[in-house]
Amino acid sequence: MFLGLILMLWINGWNGKSDFKLAVIFPDGLGIVSVSPGRGMVNIMETEGVVPIWIPGGLGWYKANKVDRLLKQEVKYTDYKAIFYYNFGFIADKVVFLANFDDWSKNRNLISEMGILGWGRYLFWQNNVVISSEKISGELEQDMAFLDEVMMRDFGDDGILTDDLRLSIYNSSRETGLATFLSKRLEWAGFLVTEINNSEDKIENCLLAYSPIISKRESLLILKELFDCQAKNDDTMTDNEVYLYLGDGFGQMLKYSNYVRSF
Repeated sequence: MFLGLILMLWINGWNGKSDFKLAVIFPDGLGIVSVSPGRGMVNIMETEGVVPIWIPGGLGWYKANKVDRLLKQEVKYTDYKAIFYYNFGFIADKVVFLANFDDWSKNRNLISEMGILGWGRYLFWQNNVVISSEKISGELEQDMAFLDEVMMRDFGDDGILTDDLRLSIYNSSRETGLATFLSKRLEWAGFLVTEINNSEDKIENCLLAYSPIISKRESLLILKELFDCQAKNDDTMTDNEVYLYLGDGFGQMLKYSNYVRSF
């Protein structure tokens, strides 16, 4: 039985996931790493220090080479995963602070980040995979075409990409463009967004509506963790569609106006 458990953990990889997503904050910028045994790929992307990064929740815009120091000063701000999601659509399993971006691949860090079984699995196949490296050097808003090309392809979540979930996003807030902004990040993460529209429904924060049949689907669980929305079971919906409604409270929590007014 014990050996069977070890084998199951080995096959399933990192905490039962098929891939591993690491986000790195270091003094010169930010970086992301996607380790995907299923695709036989290790994808890496790093920002140059001058790239503007938006820190949601009210801190605003900072150059990438200022983020490390800022976050160490702003000790009350701990939602580091949100920085990577709202800038790159990257859903990190872990966020780490390192002296240099390349340090993520050192064995002591891999053991800490992946766990001993994940590290062992990584060592087992790392010499037989393709490693791809990218760099962002300009304004994120001007690099949208580049992010559209590489994010889903190279950094999308394997569990989302293999799940036939269709997502509709409705803006019930007074924040113009909020649904479009969010849909872009969700598409980069691997979601299939089939509709973006406004809604007259009164939503305080945000609401996820879906069929109870899919309440345990991995993609839906990821959405719940990302946005912490009110959940609504709807028996009239099909088992592959989800509606996401965004209210004024969501835009205010995110400080979305802070993102928009910077352009």
